[in-house]
Amino acid sequence: MSQSADPLPAKTASKPKSAWNDPKVRGIFYQILVVVLVALGVWYLVSNTLQNLSVRNIATGFDFLAP
Repeated sequence: MSQSADPLPAKTASKPKSAWNDPKVRGIFYQILVVVLVALGVWYLVSNTLQNLSVRNIATGFDFLAP
């Protein structure tokens, strides 16, 4: 039995790779996107809560615990 040695494929001129095709870059981008979206969600909830408490003259805090 003879082994046929396939020649290695010839190296062709490679195109410049897009950064978007790099899994590391995509992963970092998506992590930053999720952190920004979570931060915006928290900011919205806090600002909306504070505005509604202010409009209704509801005091916040733990003053009711003091004797």
